[in-house]
Amino acid sequence: MQSENLYADSLCNSATANPDPSWDNYCREGDNQQLQQRHWFNATPMEVLLAPQNRATVALNTLSSAFTGSCGLFHTGADGGPTRAGELKCWTLPTSVMAVAEANYGRLGDKQAPFYMDSIAKELDLEMPGALPEISPSPEYDPFVDFRERGMFIQAWSSYGVQWPVIHNFLGIDPNVPAGNRSVVPDVPESWPGLSVQDLKVGVGTMAASASRKGKRYTTQVSAPAGWTLTIGHTLPAGATVKSVTLDKEPTTCDVVDTIRGREVHVKTSTGTSHTLTMTTG
Repeated sequence: MQSENLYADSLCNSATANPDPSWDNYCREGDNQQLQQRHWFNATPMEVLLAPQNRATVALNTLSSAFTGSCGLFHTGADGGPTRAGELKCWTLPTSVMAVAEANYGRLGDKQAPFYMDSIAKELDLEMPGALPEISPSPEYDPFVDFRERGMFIQAWSSYGVQWPVIHNFLGIDPNVPAGNRSVVPDVPESWPGLSVQDLKVGVGTMAASASRKGKRYTTQVSAPAGWTLTIGHTLPAGATVKSVTLDKEPTTCDVVDTIRGREVHVKTSTGTSHTLTMTTG
């Protein structure tokens, strides 16, 4: 829906399904009329990588400006929903979907993926220590009311928007177990010095990976059991060019691949020993 700078988030209800014509989701232009009701799943096309780069950028800019509060992504933005009442509550699942959507397209600025991740992570001690809640404190939600009126104080989905961007997007770990391939191509946010994971379960074994950046020097380290083809690399900052690439301290050739999150440097090798890739940019 180009006039909305968003994808349609729903279809209209027929007179049989919804007899109240005052609601905004009532069919006025025939069955299958596309609607924009400002629901959180506006971010889903970007979460599941259905949106091309140009449309994703426009849609994510709209969502981050018109649908977002200090608590994260609203369930239903202002003036949204069938009655245009909106629902200014930040559920941790919608905020997680937005965090993943931003990270998928390499949007790692302070007001992009890390903002949504932080809005979830800071609730870790809100109610039960070590458990993330279903709904964050929001303009229309106070977690400290009668238990019969509250959202769940612990929710399995709440960690999705922190764990998945860290592992899949920032560390860039993307295994294809049936094909025997592992790809570790990090994209470290500019505000982060680096990150790492240990004992990550992949297939029947575990692996470790780390990524760091210091000035124009980027380092990726991977350790995994033998028997896999490994693509190791790093994502280039916007506008940067490759100056040098080494694998285990030896100069090596690389492929430079354009992806939806930016330009990536890829080096092919195999697992079984620890590998360190170092890239410098110009």
